[in-house]
This record gives sequence, C-alpha cells and structure tokens, in this order.
Amino acid sequence: MPNALLSYLDYLPTPFSLTTARSKAGSALLVFYASAGPVPTFE
Repeated sequence: MPNALLSYLDYLPTPFSLTTARSKAGSALLVFYASAGPVPTFE
C-alpha cells in the first residue's frame, strides 16, 4: 500500500516538495515498523 499512498501524495497540492513528502512517509513507516517489533518477512 505504500506505493498507493505515494501516488496519492503526488496528486495533493502540497507547499513542499514531493521528495520531502516521500521521506516523511518513509520515516513514519520505519518508526512504525521499529515500534511494532519483529516484522515477518515474506520471501
């Protein structure tokens, strides 16, 4: 779903650059996964 979220951000009229939006989204995901503990990896 992150790709869908980034695609949605692409259409939002934001006063900041998309790279900032993407980096903030990535940081939020990293913090979420880190706080969630061990995450199962699908290989």
